[in-house]
Amino acid sequence: MARLIEFDQEKAIDDCMHVFWEKGYDRTSISDLEDRTGLVRTSLYNAFGNKEQLYKVAIQHFIGNKCAYWTDILLSQKDFITGVDRLMSVMIKENFDAAYPTGCLITYSAAGIGSHSEEIAEQIISGHVIILSGIKEGLKKGIQSGEFEASLDVDSFALYILNNFQGIMVLSKTVGSVKNLNQIKEITLTTLKQNKKCS
Repeated sequence: MARLIEFDQEKAIDDCMHVFWEKGYDRTSISDLEDRTGLVRTSLYNAFGNKEQLYKVAIQHFIGNKCAYWTDILLSQKDFITGVDRLMSVMIKENFDAAYPTGCLITYSAAGIGSHSEEIAEQIISGHVIILSGIKEGLKKGIQSGEFEASLDVDSFALYILNNFQGIMVLSKTVGSVKNLNQIKEITLTTLKQNKKCS
């Protein structure tokens, strides 16, 4: 009877996530995943299933790590505007850090959502829902604390902020630079400050 090969599944998932993040689903081959993880495809298939199932696991891993990490940064600051400032600064820094793939796996996956299974599409949407829910929570707390006027349109502002977060991710992979992405951040902060509650 063949001996089962034991390996660190968490590390293998993280490795697969980085390949999909760097190359996208369509351009990622099983050979790419083998090279990155150091595992043969039979080991990957036996542990996680086919390429689509590996992608599903990778997306869930990204949501559980990066989306949760971003939301924690946003909500752990002294006020919401400081949270947005801090989170956008981290996003910009990491997008030009060689230790991280550029952009956001969820953002790029959303662009091709129609080509994925319903199950994966729901996962992609859930990533945006997590971040959007965190933004709404921060805005509501800002209203309760007196940071913003009670009349602030939470739903619209949350979508506006999420759009700017995702825009940074996309532009960092194309025409964005640290300078102009910081300008986007400053415009976002200015818009938020214009809606602060008058003292």
